[in-house]
Order: sequence, then C-alpha cells, then structure tokens
Amino acid sequence: MQERVKRNFILQQGFEEPAPAICPRQYSALHFQPRTVLLWILADRSHDESRA
Repeated sequence: MQERVKRNFILQQGFEEPAPAICPRQYSALHFQPRTVLLWILADRSHDESRA
C-alpha cells in the first residue's frame, strides 16, 4: 500500500504526523484491534451455528 495512504489514515485517526520509519508500524497497530474483533465475531457466529 502506498505510504501516502497509510499516512493519511493515521492523520485521520487524530494522530500527529508520523515519522517515515514509524508509519508502517503505526498503521499496522491501528488495524490490529478491528481485525481481532472481527475474528471474535466470526468465531462466536460459528459457535452459535454449531449449537443449532
């Protein structure tokens, strides 16, 4: 993904201008929680379907 897109995403989240060396790591960290929540939701749905 282009660095410009990552930088804009970080800025839209209310963070300060990221240093170029930190930008990919910060971008990845900001996406960690939504991915984790999605996995929990999918696991719960799968568990509910197996009980039915």
